[in-house]
Order: sequence, then C-alpha cells, then structure tokens
Amino acid sequence: MEDNEDNNNENKTDKENLIEYSTDKEDDPKFKSVGSNFLENMEDKKKRGSIQVVFSLWNTMIGSSIVSIPYNVYRAGIIPTVVVGLIYGYICYYTCSIVVKLSGKEEEFGNVVFCYFNLAFGKKMAKAGKALQITFNLMINVGATFIYFLIINQNLYPCLCLLLRLFKVELNEEDLAPHFDKFSLIYCALIVSLLVFPLLILKDMSFLSKFNSKGFLFVSPLLIYVIYIGFKTIFTNSLHFEYKVNTKEGKERNLFLFGEEPGILAGTLSLGLFCHSVVLNLLKDTKNPENNQRDLFWGYLCVTLTYIIIGIMGYIGFSGSGFNPEFKDNWFQFYESDNYFILALRILNVVQLVSIFPILFFSVRKQLFSSFFQSYLNSTLPIIIFTVFLLLLCLIVLYFCYDILGKLISIIGATTALVLIYTISPVTNMIYYYIRHLNIQEKDEMFKDVTDSDNAENRIDILPEDINKPLLLKPAKATFFYIAMALIILVGIFTFVLQFIKINFFNIHIAQN
Repeated sequence: MEDNEDNNNENKTDKENLIEYSTDKEDDPKFKSVGSNFLENMEDKKKRGSIQVVFSLWNTMIGSSIVSIPYNVYRAGIIPTVVVGLIYGYICYYTCSIVVKLSGKEEEFGNVVFCYFNLAFGKKMAKAGKALQITFNLMINVGATFIYFLIINQNLYPCLCLLLRLFKVELNEEDLAPHFDKFSLIYCALIVSLLVFPLLILKDMSFLSKFNSKGFLFVSPLLIYVIYIGFKTIFTNSLHFEYKVNTKEGKERNLFLFGEEPGILAGTLSLGLFCHSVVLNLLKDTKNPENNQRDLFWGYLCVTLTYIIIGIMGYIGFSGSGFNPEFKDNWFQFYESDNYFILALRILNVVQLVSIFPILFFSVRKQLFSSFFQSYLNSTLPIIIFTVFLLLLCLIVLYFCYDILGKLISIIGATTALVLIYTISPVTNMIYYYIRHLNIQEKDEMFKDVTDSDNAENRIDILPEDINKPLLLKPAKATFFYIAMALIILVGIFTFVLQFIKINFFNIHIAQN
C-alpha cells in the first residue's frame, strides 16, 4: 500500500504537488507566500513575450496569398504595389487595433459590436450589426476554404501526374481543366476530399493547431526560394522598366512600373492582412498587455513588408527568360512536374495547407452551429452532413474557378473586408468616441436601458474602462477623426467596386530610349 502511494505521488506533476503542499501549509504565511509566488512564476512562463506575439501575428496572416502575390504585382505594377501595400497595411493595422482597443474584457467581438450598436442605435440595429459581423466572418472562412482547396489541388495535381507516368499514363499537368473523360484536376479534388474527410469531421483540432503553429517551417522555404529567383533573374537577364507586353524571343523582359489593374492587389491584401477575428485570442496570453498595440503594429509591418518584398521579387523572378511569358496566378505553375526541387516545395505547401484546411472547416462549423444550430454543435450526423455539403461547394467552386485563383482571392478579400475591416471597425470606433464625448448625465441616460447582466452581449462592463472617462477633442480634431473614419469606409467601397470595373489609373507608358 505504501509503495502504491509513493508511486502515485511520483506521478503527480510538480505543480499539483506544490498546490497540495501549499494547501497543507496554508496556516503558515511563509509557506503560502512561497507557493503562490512559485505558481505565479510558472503561469508567467506560459505567457508570450512581444517577439512571440509578433511572430504569431506573422504566422497567422502569411498564408495562401504567398503563391499568388507575384501575379498581383504583375497586374498592379511595382510602384503601386509599394504604395497600395503600405496604405492598406496601415489601414488594416489601424482597424485591427480598434478591435483590440474597443473589446475591453470581451473576447467575442460580435458581442462588443452588439453592445456599441445597442447604445447608439437600439436593439434592432444592434442585432443587424452583430448578424453582419457573424455572417461575413463565416463568409471569409468559407472563402478561405475554397481558396485553400483550389491551391491544394493545383499543387498536388502535377505530383500525381508525375506518379502516373511511372505507370505509363501520360498526362498534361498544365491542363487544369476539370475533364471527366480522363484523369484531371476534378479527380484529384475527389481524391483529396476522400483523404481529408476523416480530419474534417473531428471535434477537436488541438493536434492540428499545434502542428500548424510550426507553419513557418513550411512557408519559409517558399519565401526564400522566391527571393532567390528574383535575384537570379536580376543578375542573369536584361530587364527594362517599360510598359510593354512580354515576348518569347530573347532574354529581354519588360517589367511594369505601373500596371493596369491595381484593384486585384488591393483585394488580395485585404484578405492577406485580415486578422481581426482572431486577434483577441492571439493577444490574450501576453506577458505585457500594455504593449499589445505596439506588438500589433510590428506584426502588421512585418506581414506587409513580406507581401511587398515577395510580390516584387516574385514578379521580377518569374518574368525572367527561363519562364513562360504568360504570367501565372500561382507561381508553381511556371514549373513542370519533373522538377524535383519544386516537387519538394509543392509537397511542403500541400502539407501545410492540408493541416490548415480542417481547422478552417472546424471554424466555419463552430461559428455556424453556435449561431444557428447550437443543439447540434457536437452531434456526429449533422457534422457529417455539413462536411459533405461544404466539400460539394468546394468541388463546384473548383470546377468553375480552376483558372482564376488570383481573381477569386481578390473578390473574396474585397467583399468580406468591406464589412469586417472597412465598415464595422470604423463605425464602432465612431460610436466609442461619441459616447466618450457625452457628459455624465447623457451617459447615464444612454446606459440605463443596457444593464442586463444576464445577457453577455448587452453588458456595459465588458467595454473598456475608459468608456466613462470624458474625452474632449477640439472641434477641428474631432472633425478630422470622423472624416478619417468615413474615408476608411470609402476605401472599402472603392476596393470592392474595383473588382468588377476595370479602371486603368496606372496605365502609363514609360518612354523608350
């Protein structure tokens, strides 16, 4: 018996033993203080410093856009890429910082939106605002599943073609059209669907989340290779910055300083720089919460510069004489399947995306079921039905959009960002500043009907503590603030319109010598 007790004590963790020991000695202030301090130190070790937070933000936002961003630079031009990239990077950072600032103690931004809208407009508008936030959060995750599914199959299909050649089956990996009379992209998609289906119906994604936290190991080789190709083309090709269509003859290649379609870059960046729905989770375990805004800024700066550098270097690199002059919206398509180094990069990319794909499915399922079908949240049959339905949608999108990856990313980004980035955040920010400008009597009158503590989304105490502190801006400064918020909304509308109306703002011909 004594041996068993000793073994049980040995199996306990240090933390459990310390808690037990501290409890036994709770009458002794000395022991209690030592135990409490040690436990606090253990908890602090679990929290993340600024560098880890910045890296988490970078790892979260760097995703599927990596394979298409050189194409966006090709469409927009080099100079607009830098200008648009920095402008949209700052706007996305600023609107994301609004989410952090206004959320207070609440981790669900939909509840925060409801509370602010309820104060300003009443319950009907509050419900509409929350519904918009939830709906477009669903849309952006559903859109991301379509994009990831398309990229997985675009990059896996040439690998399968190479494998089938071993069995004397000749296929053209450049032909991505979904034929049914022979092995094609659509059959590749069906195989992928069957293979990942067991992962899509899981009720716990913790092991995939841990695996995906090492995503930089899969992304970094792609980034390094694109930069290498850019420098290689610079040193081995004769490049001219002219507005001219590329030709197959010779080593001469012409780069667009100003492209014809900057809208596609703006839409893609809107999606690639979206972190608003998960930023509260990323920042909740930080060692120094007072540095969250600073860490958020550095995170967005790193992501923005990564997209600009990879976009420009990829555009220069894949404009070299060794590549097809018809620019591809997935740079892997510049290579044939028998290039074994690129084959390894394709496999790395597919493994990374396959690890994220079930998490996206899980996120969509959880949001949808929590909002509309809460009683079925963990029911197996509804989960299977939902998974089959969403997979069918993925197959339909692949069938019709197999050759417009770049445009698909841009449209999804511009549509969802119009609400989530460019509208909800600025409007909520304006409400926040309006409330802080009110005097005590006006605030009391506004708050008196919104005090139901049983309803989490309706509670005032979830808002930032400074909501009750007066904020007196000079009229000129206040006017500038509201104009700035209105301009952000207009940027969102402008970005959305540019996806459907081609306006050649940058159609400038560079004079030739």
